[in-house]
Amino acid sequence: MTILMWISRWQNEMELMIMGLQIILFLFLTIGVFCIVRQQKKANRCRRRLELYLKKHMDKPGKKEEKSVSPEKVQNKNLHEDEEENRIISTVLQEIFP
Repeated sequence: MTILMWISRWQNEMELMIMGLQIILFLFLTIGVFCIVRQQKKANRCRRRLELYLKKHMDKPGKKEEKSVSPEKVQNKNLHEDEEENRIISTVLQEIFP
């Protein structure tokens, strides 16, 4: 008789543990889904803000765009931008792969 009581008690404890694990798992999944949705909304908001900013500022001709630009100045500017990009890429790679 005592063995049957121990078995039934053990089953009750196991059921309680399983219910507790299910509750914890549900909470973790709910929090995870909430965080993922929040990050996606934040990314979409940032993307929209960037699109609006670019649309607003790219449509207006600035004072620099109105001036005539020589091909040499354009080439020098492009070279300078390429050098700057290469410098940034090399520093990032050095930080990642010392």
